[in-house]
Amino acid sequence: MKDLQNQLVASVIICTRNRAAYLGNTIRKAAAQKLSNGNFEIVVVDNGSTDHTSDVVRECQSAITTVKIRYVIETEVGLSVARNRAIRESNGQILCFLDDDAVPQPEWLARLCKVFEQYEKVMCSGGIVIPNYETTPPLWFDEYYEGFFSPKFTNRHSTHITTYPYYPYGANFAVRMIAFSIVGVFDPKLGYRGTNLIPAEETEFLRRLERAGYQIAIDPSAVVRHIIPSERLTEIYFLQRAYAQGRANAILCWRFDAEPMPLSIKWRIYTLMRLFKNFVLLYVRALKQKMSGTSLTIRKKTDWYLQKGYFHQEFIQYLQLWH
Repeated sequence: MKDLQNQLVASVIICTRNRAAYLGNTIRKAAAQKLSNGNFEIVVVDNGSTDHTSDVVRECQSAITTVKIRYVIETEVGLSVARNRAIRESNGQILCFLDDDAVPQPEWLARLCKVFEQYEKVMCSGGIVIPNYETTPPLWFDEYYEGFFSPKFTNRHSTHITTYPYYPYGANFAVRMIAFSIVGVFDPKLGYRGTNLIPAEETEFLRRLERAGYQIAIDPSAVVRHIIPSERLTEIYFLQRAYAQGRANAILCWRFDAEPMPLSIKWRIYTLMRLFKNFVLLYVRALKQKMSGTSLTIRKKTDWYLQKGYFHQEFIQYLQLWH
């Protein structure tokens, strides 16, 4: 990357919806970042907030004079929709995505941008996400559940190229602007849409990048602390999240891993029978467990919801083949 002193190198993108309580601190920490080879802007995309988000942004715009803070309102609800709006509005060559409840640590922005200088074929860089729990997690909460909030990398000590499935999370990743012209933007059908969720919008985008021959890199020294509220530490949250993840896994499988699908009547009947069999076996196992009088562990329930979501989405996709 050329020396871009006094030019706009990066846009820090913060998409938000009714998170005014966290947003101000995130903006202030983002504005405190430094780049040695140019300037950056902050783009806040308000995705239909009904709280005092606009007041928080205006206060930050008045108080912070070192960095330009732009405020954009996107009324169509959806995280991917908001991110795509940010892509259209941003002026930086590198777009750095930050959750509205994530707190970037010193050197976060510089480290993410430095990766693109080191690797010419890298189109995305990411870093570590450290969960910051507002309440003490329950006793059953272990490393598996922490994986919902913090990505697992094969190397947490030095900058390196990564591949699927060891991708960065949406709370902490950056993309060259040109990448969106090459492989397209985020799929608006994926990600949070209000309270509805089919995750993996970042994974789906990054798999397109990899399939096009580009690289993804991780710098473990690019760190954000992600605030995890108490409502995301409950059994019901993880069961709902597992179900949504199962649906996302099925979508990714059909788009990237499955063999080309014949459309003959014979194949369609076979697929329908296979899906029906999987559904029956899933529920029979759950019924046997219930009749035995032994309660399912949280982990087994989570796995069950993950499979349920997967089979549900497979069935939806199968039906779409008939249209």
